[in-house]
Amino acid sequence: MILPMLIVAVWLPNPEPVMCPQRWGKPGEPLVKSAATARAIYTAIADDFSIKPDKHGFPAVKAVDHGSYWSVYRSRPPEKLPNGEMRITHGGGQLSLHIAKCDGAVSEVWLTK
Repeated sequence: MILPMLIVAVWLPNPEPVMCPQRWGKPGEPLVKSAATARAIYTAIADDFSIKPDKHGFPAVKAVDHGSYWSVYRSRPPEKLPNGEMRITHGGGQLSLHIAKCDGAVSEVWLTK
């Protein structure tokens, strides 16, 4: 007798190491290796941007690893309301951008909606 079997697989993205072009005759390494560096670059740009960031309303700067680049944006953490419900805010008109890991190039600059 053959019994049916259910197999559940969970896939969590784990970006592959970035292969950057050689520099000075040595294997290339990313210039922006960490989320902390990506957030620092973002903060420098956002602070100098013509539309000033709402640091009080959106206190967290998030950096999401997409393999060859970081997606960086300002967000508001979920908040628990007095009635026990959770409020999750998306958007807010804050600056969002991509930062290439290999050379630190900034692209895809937009304001979240």
